[in-house]
This record gives sequence, structure tokens and C-alpha cells, in this order.
Amino acid sequence: MTRLILSSLLGFTWVLNLMTCCFCPCALAWLGKSAPMNASNEISVTILNFIAFVNYENDVL
Repeated sequence: MTRLILSSLLGFTWVLNLMTCCFCPCALAWLGKSAPMNASNEISVTILNFIAFVNYENDVL
């Protein structure tokens, strides 16, 4: 049972990483066009949140 939970968590992390890899460049380009200064601040916060989330997940595992 524990192994199932761990594997699903790892699968979720992998999907999240994949989505981030696919989505971030598009989002960066779109945000860069619309609002360069605001975008960079928001992106920094988003990246920090993502890193914190991944670290938290690794600690839990």
C-alpha cells in the first residue's frame, strides 16, 4: 500500500515537472510580451513556490 502511494506521488511529481517544462516557456513568452516587469516578479515567485513544493515532497518521501 505504501509503495503504491509513493509511486503515485512520484508519478505526480514527474507529470508536474513535464507540465512545467512544456508550459513555462510558453507562459514566459506570453507574459514577457504583455508585461515585462510584472511578469518577471510573478515568474520568480512561481518558481520559488514550485521549488519549495518539490523540496517539501522530497522531505515527505
